[in-house]
Amino acid sequence: MNPTIDIPSHPGKLDPSFGDAGEVIFKPPVDGHFDPAYMALTPAGQSLICGTLVTQNNPLYACIALKPNGKVDTGFGDNGWVFGLYKNEPTPFFNSSHAENVAVLPDGKILLSGNCFFAENPLAYYGVARLNADGSLDKSFGKNGTVIVDQPGHSRKGRRPRFAPSASLTLSSTAGGRRMCVLADGRIVLLIEFESTLPIIYGLACLMPDGSLDKQFNDTGYAQIDNAGLEQVLYEGVIAAHDDTISVCGSGLGDGYYTAILNKFTGKGVLDKSFANNGVLLFPDSKPESDFLFMGMAVQPNKRLLVAGLNGEAQALLLSLEPDGKANIQFNRGQPLQARIDDAPSMWSWAMVSQPEARIFVVGATMDNYDFTLTRLLSDGKPDESFSNGKAALRYNVRNYKAVAPVQIQGNRVYFISRPNLYCGLLPGV
Repeated sequence: MNPTIDIPSHPGKLDPSFGDAGEVIFKPPVDGHFDPAYMALTPAGQSLICGTLVTQNNPLYACIALKPNGKVDTGFGDNGWVFGLYKNEPTPFFNSSHAENVAVLPDGKILLSGNCFFAENPLAYYGVARLNADGSLDKSFGKNGTVIVDQPGHSRKGRRPRFAPSASLTLSSTAGGRRMCVLADGRIVLLIEFESTLPIIYGLACLMPDGSLDKQFNDTGYAQIDNAGLEQVLYEGVIAAHDDTISVCGSGLGDGYYTAILNKFTGKGVLDKSFANNGVLLFPDSKPESDFLFMGMAVQPNKRLLVAGLNGEAQALLLSLEPDGKANIQFNRGQPLQARIDDAPSMWSWAMVSQPEARIFVVGATMDNYDFTLTRLLSDGKPDESFSNGKAALRYNVRNYKAVAPVQIQGNRVYFISRPNLYCGLLPGV
């Protein structure tokens, strides 16, 4: 591999016109506190932040809408907020519901999804809700606006849970809301746990746009993910790639170190045999001498795929892959890009590609104090020093950024969650 490069940063500035000097502190209108998990932006600049409303009774899935100035959009839901429990009659109510993902559909409707638990059995189900643009439940989706996705093919009797739900439980093992994507034809793909007992078995569930299970997806609606012999596997995210293919990334233990893993499925729910080794890519492909973790992905032009993560030397990691899983030789001469921001221990957890220049934004954090960082690269992987005062990275002095939390960019703004608050930073040269 190429040696690690150091990317100097320029201090990032918050947008004083958003919220309170660039910061929004969430204040739900009912007793309890809001734990944000994920966010999305509408084309008009409305911010939608989902998470869990933790109360003395049932934790509820929650979503708040903000205007472009960071003020609560009181025209959404009940004075800007939506709360609820996933339910599916005639099944009794679930006592714990969490929103870990939010997506805005082309027609303006909103998808929420996350874990939910039943009082008499703490094994996890997965819930999905679809809202109208005004925050009301879309009664044409599922049963009165919600769908419950069960762990397939397994009896719950006599099974011991991996964890018991509590008021403080908000995120599942794939923290940060990376468990849902929407294909071009409107189908909804969910990254779920087929077995919550150890060892965890992960898989995909596919819903039709109306919320019904897509029985043509792997002939069952479900597809198990191939761990390629790794143990203690943790899958971090799923994205819709080119031609309705689906990519899932994570890491697992093998030969004493963690190995990064990526599965690629066709839109029919079967592994794409043309990708890497029959649909599964391991990184490195030889015996590892350090830990390697994949944490997030992004689609590039020419059907390529970016994969972000880190290695055991506390270096940020970025790969560009061709449709067949081979290295893109036009990116960093076909080598993985390993970097540190300001020579500090660093990680990259997500990536985005801007058009038409195909510049790459990489989201991450320094691991000394978890400052939020945003790095811009050229399409060939070189740091884009035209980004900010001759520097290719911005470093925002907002501590304790959770590197798995989401980031959105719109215009000259970058939005990021550093629990428990939302921040809006300014981007130069965008």
